[in-house]
Amino acid sequence: MHCRIVSLLVCMSKLLLAYPQTELLVTSLPPRTPPDAVLYAAGTFNGWQPGDSAFRMQRQPDGTWSLRLPAGLKGTAEFKITRGSWASAECRPDGSPRPNRVLAFRQDRRVELEIEAWADLAAQHSTALPQVQVLDSAFAMPQLGRSRRIWMYLPASYAHSGRSYPVLYMHDGQNLFDALTAYAGEWQVDETLARLEAHSRLELIVVGIDNGGAHRMNEYAPWVHKRYGGGEGEEYGAFLVESLKPYIDEHFRTLPDSAHTAVMGSSMGGLISFYLALRYPETFGKAGIFSPSFWFSREAFRFASQYYRGNRLYFLAGGAEHAMMERGARRMYELLVRHAQDPAQIRLKVVPDGTHSEAFWAAELEESLLWLFGR
Repeated sequence: MHCRIVSLLVCMSKLLLAYPQTELLVTSLPPRTPPDAVLYAAGTFNGWQPGDSAFRMQRQPDGTWSLRLPAGLKGTAEFKITRGSWASAECRPDGSPRPNRVLAFRQDRRVELEIEAWADLAAQHSTALPQVQVLDSAFAMPQLGRSRRIWMYLPASYAHSGRSYPVLYMHDGQNLFDALTAYAGEWQVDETLARLEAHSRLELIVVGIDNGGAHRMNEYAPWVHKRYGGGEGEEYGAFLVESLKPYIDEHFRTLPDSAHTAVMGSSMGGLISFYLALRYPETFGKAGIFSPSFWFSREAFRFASQYYRGNRLYFLAGGAEHAMMERGARRMYELLVRHAQDPAQIRLKVVPDGTHSEAFWAAELEESLLWLFGR
C-alpha cells in the first residue's frame, strides 16, 4: 500500500511538472483606478465569471497584482481582467472594448499585463440611434422577484407606416445598442438594422433585456452547474413568455405569432436562447444561438433530443474561441439534424478566426438575421 501511494504521488508530481502553473501579473493600472480596487481574472478557465473569488488577484508590496492559475490546465485560454463585474472590465482608453487576451498554458509561464482603462471609468459617449429607446428602467420580473431595464428598437418606418412587424428578443441588453452602457463592446444592432432597412431587406422590432449582473449566470441557465450555479432559466423564460412579450404585443404593432418571433443571444445568452426556442416553440419559432455555452450542462443535449419541434435555428461559433464552444455547437447541430424533419431549418456557421467577443457577433449579425427572417 505504501509503495502504491508513493507511486501515485510521483505520478501526480510529474503531471504538475508537465503542466506548470501560469502566473498572471498586472504591472500597470490606469490613473483613475480606485485605491480600494480588487482585481479578478475572468476567462474560459472559470466560465467567464467576472468576480470569481477563486481567481481574485493578490496585491504585492511593489504595487503589482498577481494570480497563479490552477496547475494542470492545458491548451489555450481567453481572458480579461475585471474589478469584479463586466461593467468594470478592462477596455481601451477611449472606452471601446479590447480583444480578449490569450495565453498558452505550457508556453506562457508568466504573463505580464498593463491595464489601459476600465469600462466604467473611461470617457464614452452614446452611440445609440434615435430609433432606440429605453422602454422601462425597472420592468417588473414577478417570476424572479426582480426588475430589469428593457430596450426597444423600432424601425424608422414604424411611426408612419401603420404596419405590424416581426420581433426579436435579445439578452445582454447593455451590449446591444450603445457603447456607453456596453461592458465588452456593442453588437451594433441598431446600425445593422438601419442599414438593412435602407436597402429594403428587413424591418424588425428588437426588444433588449439587460442581464442581471450577478444574476446573469443563474438566469441564463435552466440547469444547475455544481460550481457556477444556474437553475433560474425556467423562471427567466416564464418572464419573457408570460410578462414581457404580452406587454410588447399589447402596446406595439407586432406580428405576435411564432413564425415572426425570435430570440437571440451569445455565450450563456446563446444557451438560454436555445432553451427558450425548444421549451416554447409556440412562442419562439426562431433562434440565433451564438457561441453557445453547451459546456455548462450535458442536460442540454438530452433536452434537445426530447424537445426539438422544428424551430428555425442559426448556430454560430468561432474557430478562435475556446475549443469547447465550437465542439458544443457542432455536436448540438449534428444531434438536431438527425432528429429534424427538415434539416434545412437548422444552420451552423463556423468562422475560423471568430473570437468570443461582441465584435465577432456584431460582424455576423446581418447574415444571421437575413437567414432567420428571410422569406
